[in-house]
Amino acid sequence: MTIYRRCEEWLYGRVLFPISNSVFNRRGILACYDQLLRTQFASSDELREIQFGKMKAVLHHAATWVPYYKEVFRKTGFDPRDFKDMEDLRGLPPLTRQALVEHRLDLVDTRYRSAAEQADKL
Repeated sequence: MTIYRRCEEWLYGRVLFPISNSVFNRRGILACYDQLLRTQFASSDELREIQFGKMKAVLHHAATWVPYYKEVFRKTGFDPRDFKDMEDLRGLPPLTRQALVEHRLDLVDTRYRSAAEQADKL
């Protein structure tokens, strides 16, 4: 990597990008950017570990806040706290187009349900 390229990356990544995020009030972008910088050269095992942690968080969120997935998890006996590897997901039914249409409001986080109901009326 040339010195010019390094300076350009530093200028954009550490000066211009943070300033634009402050101006446009895009919270969380810098944390994501920093994580991308830290993981761009990570090994396959490290990336799998990161993916597993994020999937566990998504499953926990779905079980806590999304009525559709609460019911799916109850019916299948799936408990996100017992999630050990990606193979555990094979027991969950795929989300079909029909289920998406029929349960569209149940697929919304309960904290945002009223906004989804308002949008559904439009």
